[in-house]
Amino acid sequence: AHVHTHHHGLPQQQQQQQQISQMSGLQPQQQQQNLLNQLQQQQQHQQLLLQLQQQQQLQQIQQQQIQQQQHQQIQQQQQNHQSSQQQQQHVQEETLELPADLYLTTRSQYGLPEGAVIFCNFNQLYKIDPATLECWVNILKCVQNSVLWLLKFPAVGEANIVQAASKLGLPVGKIIFSPVAPKEEHVRRGRLADLCLDTPLCNGHTTGMDVLWAGTPVLTLPLETLASRVAASQLHSLGFPELVASSRQDYVDKAIHLGNHPQELAALQARIQEARTTSPLFSTRRYTHDLETLFRRMWDRYEKNLPIDHLP
Repeated sequence: AHVHTHHHGLPQQQQQQQQISQMSGLQPQQQQQNLLNQLQQQQQHQQLLLQLQQQQQLQQIQQQQIQQQQHQQIQQQQQNHQSSQQQQQHVQEETLELPADLYLTTRSQYGLPEGAVIFCNFNQLYKIDPATLECWVNILKCVQNSVLWLLKFPAVGEANIVQAASKLGLPVGKIIFSPVAPKEEHVRRGRLADLCLDTPLCNGHTTGMDVLWAGTPVLTLPLETLASRVAASQLHSLGFPELVASSRQDYVDKAIHLGNHPQELAALQARIQEARTTSPLFSTRRYTHDLETLFRRMWDRYEKNLPIDHLP
């Protein structure tokens, strides 16, 4: 009874500690150590959680930075593409102006006067009939500071041409002859001329294509035969019907007008330079497709025993 009375006389907190000690069998110092250990474990756990959160935030920041870099790269690529397109358009616009440095050779290499109007014809000399030579002489007389550039094709014909032109009153030195050149040089030097005067009796066929591909305008006069109408067909296909004369007088008048209006002639050269790559005239793929289609239509008519007829 004495012990019981004394137990109830202890403060309530001490009683609880004694009860815990009796229940756990641990001394108060051990309990404190356990509590400290638990606190340390909780702190370590919180630190780990904090580190994980920081790592996740860092990863998010890095991911955002990567996305921003990718977005910037895409924008830069788009800007570069637009800039490249603008540069290409600028180059095309400059090409249409036919800058002087476009030419890979010079007039002086062929004895052609600088600053003169150069009329040319690169056909064989047998295609020049008396009526055509007379037209050319009249053109040269009416266009100041102009010359006619021909080929020694053949060389034996040079003296005959000069003699015939002299009889028509053309001063010496107005016709300049050059030897036949390899294909690449032949096309390249064609750019040195201002206007090609076609031979109406028998046109320049491949020669006309070479001159047009060089960017030099061709003036022609179609007559009755197929050989005299090839250049007109080429010019219509290229989109320059204004270079197809309706008569010999019209042929002479057109040449004189262009020879005396250099700005108009330069604009014509620029248009031809551009049209080379857009018209069907130089499109081998389109020509081949159209020809094969025509062959198939011909064969279909043959298999159906249809009579021969023109195919539109």
